[in-house]
Amino acid sequence: MSHFNKNLSPLLLLALFINVTTFSMNAQAVKIYIYNYVTTHDKLVTIHCDTEMGDLGSFNLPYDRKYEIEINPMKVACDFKWDGGVLYYHMMYNPSSNTPSDKCTTCVWLLRPKPGGLCYQKSSSSEECYTYDG
Repeated sequence: MSHFNKNLSPLLLLALFINVTTFSMNAQAVKIYIYNYVTTHDKLVTIHCDTEMGDLGSFNLPYDRKYEIEINPMKVACDFKWDGGVLYYHMMYNPSSNTPSDKCTTCVWLLRPKPGGLCYQKSSSSEECYTYDG
């Protein structure tokens, strides 16, 4: 092996390490948990979510269950429909926003009966709630 090849290998390994490290730091996944506490045990909430990159589809969430979304940091907005209520286009995560709910790596949302609404759980004792129609 020539002297040039011996010196090139450590440089390539260093470049690969920097590339992988930079990508993994920038692409940390965000988890969004949505809990249904608004319906009764025999009813469902239909959740439909979209991102900047496309449609995440619809999901029916039973009472006292969790819907989980795991994405790379990008905008996520969801619609919620259930027997007796609706909430259209609520921003669940926005990496370019300055609100506390958008700086989480695990975001917990609770869909509660009135007067609660859709609540972002800041901590075990603090919530930020948004009202819904219906």
